[in-house]
Amino acid sequence: MAASEKVTLAWEDTEPIAGKLRAAAAAEISGTPDVTAQLPEYMKKCFNADTAHEFEIFFAGTGAADFPASRYGKPGIRGNTCTLLNGKVLIDAGITSYRALKRFDADVAAIEEIWFTHSHDDHCFADALTALLAERKERNAQKVVLRGSRNVIGKIKDFLPETLAAQVDFICCAAFENFRYGKWSVVPVPANHATGFADEVCLHFIISGESKTLYYALDGGWICAGTWEYIRKCRFDMIIWDGTLEKSGDRRVFVHNDCRMVREMIRSLSVIGTVQPETVHILSHLSLEGWDHPVKAEAPLFAAADGMKIYL
Repeated sequence: MAASEKVTLAWEDTEPIAGKLRAAAAAEISGTPDVTAQLPEYMKKCFNADTAHEFEIFFAGTGAADFPASRYGKPGIRGNTCTLLNGKVLIDAGITSYRALKRFDADVAAIEEIWFTHSHDDHCFADALTALLAERKERNAQKVVLRGSRNVIGKIKDFLPETLAAQVDFICCAAFENFRYGKWSVVPVPANHATGFADEVCLHFIISGESKTLYYALDGGWICAGTWEYIRKCRFDMIIWDGTLEKSGDRRVFVHNDCRMVREMIRSLSVIGTVQPETVHILSHLSLEGWDHPVKAEAPLFAAADGMKIYL
């Protein structure tokens, strides 16, 4: 975009959120620079599909709930956070998730399991999940496994039509109860997050392949004490962190992270060896209100973007 050109988008919102929206849109319209240019070599290889890898991580959505879902698809609007692993496992299916999968040409019929972190609409939404399952039924896809807490499974059973529920195997997840997916060993662990269900335990996932381990750690704030005790024996090659907030002082800090918190946790995990010098740290669930735009995260943190694919 030439320096003399202006981005003129008619946002109805009042300032200051309108300013955030305009900045995010302007950054997207002006084009994305090579995000790997200044990265250390151990991170650059995560963007190379030709390197040996166990995980293909596709960020279909990377935004927090304050991005207006009604405007999804317009410049600067991130979709609700959802992540597709190896084209087979979808983590979360929030308001914009089905539209995001179609936007980026993901094959929804190839999805074998959907894991839910918690019951908030930006992670588990009736219309999006129903549309996804309806397409799968139309395409004669095999049954899909839905995993989540008892609260999440109950929510889904309440809204899902019987014709689609027949296409699903529901499996309740409990914290620290290991399950298998192919060659992966998966352990759900409690997350420091809260929902409308007083008894709901929000979940993160520790996913161990044959040689690599991925910690999917969002939504949530400080690592819970029980989770901390469990991960002391782990070694993480990549952590996908809740990166909702850029700076300290936000009211959401009790259930989400800011960058200072993430850095402190990395330091503490480094002392016990859970995090290594070449562990890759990715931020997702980025807030519209909580970040300056365009988003710029300082090393060792790296901010994910909608449509980004990385490898581990």
